[in-house]
Amino acid sequence: TFESIPSTLPRADQEEDDEFYELQPADYFNLVSNRIAEQSKALKTRKMREAELAAQRAKITKAVMRVRFPDGYILEADFHPSETVHSLVDLLLKVIARPDLPFYLYTVPPKKRIADTSQDFYTVGFVPGANVLFSYDLPEGSELNTDGVNSGPYLREEIRTLDGLSLASKP
Repeated sequence: TFESIPSTLPRADQEEDDEFYELQPADYFNLVSNRIAEQSKALKTRKMREAELAAQRAKITKAVMRVRFPDGYILEADFHPSETVHSLVDLLLKVIARPDLPFYLYTVPPKKRIADTSQDFYTVGFVPGANVLFSYDLPEGSELNTDGVNSGPYLREEIRTLDGLSLASKP
């Protein structure tokens, strides 16, 4: 059923009175309050910005880190965003085949070496997750810098046999 509802709007050919275009006190207060609200969005104190940032950080409860090794293996681990990158390095020392050799982690593109491991994952920009690449840090002329070390395996044998297994650590 179709019903016609009488409109309270003026017809198109009917002009408004001059009173319609005059600024009323209520209109003025609405304009001022809207402008103040718009300005307050852009202008925030440092304390307000820090509080908003802390609220955003509190919402994210884990950082998923994927470490890609040159031989194709990927190690995935969950960390709390407030943990430092050094906790990832500690984990890698437990699972790599040659923990006696120096190594470094980096991200791409562009290749950026992760030098400061004392920063937390949120500060480094690894939240909610990141892909990090692994490489041994061997000098060019070193006798350790051979194809045997560079071709792998990078992970210990018992870790490589856990292919696809999810290990959840219980606190």
